[in-house]
Amino acid sequence: MVSKQDVTVDLSRLLRNDPQSTGEVEASGRFVPPEPLPKGDYRLEQPLDYHLVIRSTGEEGELLLTGEVSGTVLMPCRRCLEPVEASWKSDLLYSLEFVPGTAELTMRLDDEDDEVLEFGQPEVDFAVFLTEVFLVEQPLTVAHPDGHPDCEDLVREYGQDAGQAEQASESPFAVLKDFDVESTEE
Repeated sequence: MVSKQDVTVDLSRLLRNDPQSTGEVEASGRFVPPEPLPKGDYRLEQPLDYHLVIRSTGEEGELLLTGEVSGTVLMPCRRCLEPVEASWKSDLLYSLEFVPGTAELTMRLDDEDDEVLEFGQPEVDFAVFLTEVFLVEQPLTVAHPDGHPDCEDLVREYGQDAGQAEQASESPFAVLKDFDVESTEE
């Protein structure tokens, strides 16, 4: 399915200020996120796509990462709770800084609370970072398109989404559902 399981990019040309270099390194492809994935209400069924461009900023050891990571996951429909595909794209814009001795790609906040990625080796594996960025931007809920048979049957039968029905029955305020404020005596 996917031959490359990581997203390793060689930044040595940018770090040496190689005169033959164009001042940027580009990488793209597909990867299967490393296990274990963070727990969540999703199931990743296919590899994620990525496109990275890393440019030299002119300052020694400082680079700029731009690009995107995108993919499709299965999440429960908020109406019928059956799986539905959800796709999205996460855009990237991060400062990269070479810090010798740093074992793996890490993130820190600078003086202005901007996120800076630090790395200590010329070959940097972005797989974990890209997976985290992708999952952070996951939608809270998804639903089948209007007219989906499972969802339509459920709404017709119960008059509301399964998620709403479950929420209403568990709510401590459910007993107030039929309370008529207008009919109270003074």
